[in-house]
Amino acid sequence: LAIKGSPAVVNWFAINSVKRLENQSYSHRKIPQAITFSHTLKGIVMFTLGCIGILGIFQNFNVSITIVLLGLGIISLTVSLGGHNLVKDIISGIVILLEDRYAIGDLIDLDYTMGYVEEMSFRVTQLRDSGGRLSSIPNSKISIVHNLTKDWASIDLRIKVNLDSNLSQAVQLVKQVANELKNDAEWGEKILDSASILGVNNVSQTEVELMIRMKSIPREQWNVAREFCYRLKQIFELKKITFNATITSKYR
Repeated sequence: LAIKGSPAVVNWFAINSVKRLENQSYSHRKIPQAITFSHTLKGIVMFTLGCIGILGIFQNFNVSITIVLLGLGIISLTVSLGGHNLVKDIISGIVILLEDRYAIGDLIDLDYTMGYVEEMSFRVTQLRDSGGRLSSIPNSKISIVHNLTKDWASIDLRIKVNLDSNLSQAVQLVKQVANELKNDAEWGEKILDSASILGVNNVSQTEVELMIRMKSIPREQWNVAREFCYRLKQIFELKKITFNATITSKYR
């Protein structure tokens, strides 16, 4: 009963922790941390209760607990000597958790693969890429991590307008849309800073490219960028300005 009920108890604590964090300003980071710790904690609890259950079974058969513990110690030593990679994975997993390199739900880039952290334990991390492929990576193999959704996120927009368009008017309209989006009741809380117009990035025979950078809370940068482009298209159409926009990102 204890083994069956322990995951439910851990889930209960995790759910209540998430509810308490939802009302705090930094909840966008604390919530995935709470979920990640609950997932790893369930594994620890299940393992601990399993060991206690095994000891209880031996005790019912009048087997000395000291002998059982000695046997388990020998087995653990053998496993640690023969399975040093497993020990390295577990140690690396503990370090990743304590240093908060990433959590469940984060988008991370490991150079050789990229995806959302779908599951995490002390031994492995599972990533789901944009094609739906699930990769299981031993924690000891993870060295350099690029976390794209921690604390805050930015995204670059490349706005191209026709060469014969009024560039000053186009810049003013971009600023207008950026301010409206920042002051919007729904979208304003997702934007940390107003869009920065970095200036003219490129000029071709037919187009002028403007570079715009936006900063938002994690996991919302692409939604914010889409809404920005949608509003910009509406106002540019009213002013008869032809343009196209590119969102610089692999994941959308």
